[in-house]
Amino acid sequence: MIENGGLASIKALVDGPPGIPRFSYSPPYFYLLLLASPLTRFLSLDMVIKIVSVIFDYLSAFYVLKIIELRDPAGWKKWLGFFFVLFAPTVFINSAYWGQFDGIFGAFLIMALYFFFKGNNPASVGLFFSAILFKVQAAVLAPVFFVLFLKKQIEWRWIIICFPVYILWIIPALFFNYPIDGVIRTLFQETQKFESITLNAPNFYAFFPDASIQTFQFVGLVLAILFCCVLIWSALRIPGPLKSDQILLFTVLVSLALPFILPKMHERYFFTAALFSIFLPFFYPRTRLIPLALQVTSLLSYMLYLRDYELVPLAIPAVINFIVLIYLVHFFFQSTGSQPAGFTANVNSCADVCSED
Repeated sequence: MIENGGLASIKALVDGPPGIPRFSYSPPYFYLLLLASPLTRFLSLDMVIKIVSVIFDYLSAFYVLKIIELRDPAGWKKWLGFFFVLFAPTVFINSAYWGQFDGIFGAFLIMALYFFFKGNNPASVGLFFSAILFKVQAAVLAPVFFVLFLKKQIEWRWIIICFPVYILWIIPALFFNYPIDGVIRTLFQETQKFESITLNAPNFYAFFPDASIQTFQFVGLVLAILFCCVLIWSALRIPGPLKSDQILLFTVLVSLALPFILPKMHERYFFTAALFSIFLPFFYPRTRLIPLALQVTSLLSYMLYLRDYELVPLAIPAVINFIVLIYLVHFFFQSTGSQPAGFTANVNSCADVCSED
């Protein structure tokens, strides 16, 4: 960016720098790096990139504090939530060590949830769509917002807010010949650039690391859609509007289920589930071991990339994630009373592992 004239170097996102596919990054993230670029006079480029992500970790921690404060205004637990998020291993490693920007779209997702709880639906929808514009993985919460629309907790008319949000994010880039559909092309690029059945993701496909992508891609997509439909239908069966704790539980469940079922997942695609699970126990104390389990599985999978060292076979964290997923499904049905007719799966052993009465 510095060598090519700041914002004018937006064309590099279109042309594709050496070794980087075209449309690999979206303009919103590019703007943040541009704003931080003066710091490169004093700090290394890697350090500046990490600082940008860490700033959003503080933003995530602040809004987690605000969400917990809605439930317990005068208590001290909100500060626990603040520091738990800020110093959670997955959060710290993603931003401060790895320099990834999962924490950026994660902050937008947390803010979207907070503003929904505050009754500001336009801001909530706009922030959620902004998160997707940063990185398509934020769409993992689409089922949550779909349920809120169907239950009329968010009016359908607020979908229109996505159009001005898109235009506002893209306008600076348009002045430098960035295509108006460039962000959309970036989102599709994200879904096409990986051809492995799993990229160190501790999910179902960790048991079949050498399986053909052609064999599982369609089946995995269908299973994910069917699973989402069951969860959405179950959420819609809950009488009345969803409460804040139910929404948070549904959020963690969906954000864990999708990367576990879908193929071509990266190990970092569990970041959203790991992030939101950190403050789930403040609403459901019985889930207090869930965030610990997701931190462990994420760390074990990160080691394969960051240290090129496999502490345990990837199937081990995959099994842990599966147990957590089964428990969360059971707990969601149990706590909301939305259990489908005929649902008789015995998950008591999983419940014993993941919680204590």
